[in-house]
Amino acid sequence: MKIFFTIISFFQFLPFCFTQTDSIDSLYSKAMEFYEQKNYKQSALLFDKVLSSSSSEDPDILYNASCVYSLNGEIKVAIHYLNILADKYFYSDQDHISTDADLENLHQQEEWKSLLGKVIKNKETLPKRRRTKIQTELLKTKNLLLADNGKLWNGNLWSENILVLDENEMVYTLNKDLSNASRDSLLYYKQIAEKTLLHTNTNQKFEGKKWAIVQNYDMTPSDSCQTPIHELFHLISFQTTKYSRKYC
Repeated sequence: MKIFFTIISFFQFLPFCFTQTDSIDSLYSKAMEFYEQKNYKQSALLFDKVLSSSSSEDPDILYNASCVYSLNGEIKVAIHYLNILADKYFYSDQDHISTDADLENLHQQEEWKSLLGKVIKNKETLPKRRRTKIQTELLKTKNLLLADNGKLWNGNLWSENILVLDENEMVYTLNKDLSNASRDSLLYYKQIAEKTLLHTNTNQKFEGKKWAIVQNYDMTPSDSCQTPIHELFHLISFQTTKYSRKYC
């Protein structure tokens, strides 16, 4: 079992009942409780309800549900949801899915080899897909802020000094001044040493400049450019404050 994208930061545990009024979060929370108690039958019943909701098709839920269905002997159902995870969400953690004890029941199934092949392909294509996604989100942010031209924020917030940092210590930017960087279309990227930058959304100094740092997992269409705009706002605020102090 593994929750590989954080989607629920706080569960408010309510008295449990099997009613339509239960929220997806509370049902999911209770399903995970049953999993921890090794009550896989009850956990699977709850995942049936969670997955019947149109809003439930989240990578966390799909993976964890697959584990529970596997442990409950519902092999075809487990493989079905893992295939959705691989096809729609490009799941690519080959090492984990291959060694997860919760999924051992699936290894002898004919469909397992095909599923694993998808995961391996996703892993191979991940770097290119990630660069494409990051470039798209950075350009959306840039175009949005340039179109606004300071009307909403009393000043143009766009700056080329914005870096996206991923979990593998790779940084990405539209800024061509990034030293010793590789290029893919309009995006510049390179590997940096571990602990060079903090893995948090904040302004940090890098290569002699102040940058707005955004984590890769926040560069998504669902974020609607909110996170990069937030960090750029702080970057511009820092620069404005520095300028005012210097010349006041």
